[in-house]
Amino acid sequence: TQYWASLNSPILLRVIHEKREGLVFSRETAIQNSKYDVLIFLDDDNILSQDYVRNALEILEQTHEVGIIGGEILPQYEVTPPLWLSDYQYILAVGKQNHSVGEVCREKGFVWGAGMVIRKKVLDKLFSAGFKFSKRYYKEKLIGYADDYELCLFAQLAGYKIYYSDKLLLTHIIPPGKLNFDYLKANMFKQGY
Repeated sequence: TQYWASLNSPILLRVIHEKREGLVFSRETAIQNSKYDVLIFLDDDNILSQDYVRNALEILEQTHEVGIIGGEILPQYEVTPPLWLSDYQYILAVGKQNHSVGEVCREKGFVWGAGMVIRKKVLDKLFSAGFKFSKRYYKEKLIGYADDYELCLFAQLAGYKIYYSDKLLLTHIIPPGKLNFDYLKANMFKQGY
């Protein structure tokens, strides 16, 4: 809050604490407390490019049928990654999210939650229809991992398009602990589960 105040931003900053552990709970709480027409999901290890918000709003203004947008996610490794990692970066939600700018192909059907831009009216429509995030547990621990897919799937079923833009650049800071085969294997298991 001190840093935000030092920026002299005209936009109000509210800090809302979520006691339940897990990204899906944080996103639910953020959605319930949101007040504006557009939301952007930003994780604590993400940095948006300076023009991210402006570019996202321009896309939404030009394409009214688009409900959700994702961009390119660039890795910022804290240590040099192993050479073999380049074939598996997608497990870390890194890279281009579509072959070209425009609607995300039906085969993939979703964009990653990090940096996801979503119209509030899409969320309002989904939640008023009874949508709830699936809460996946494995050995009594919440593993989540499908909220981005679920939002995109249900947004498409509600008639909205999912869009990819290479003008939306996000940097994902990746610590050394995520650069080993065991971490990637566990992450893939959770996603598959």
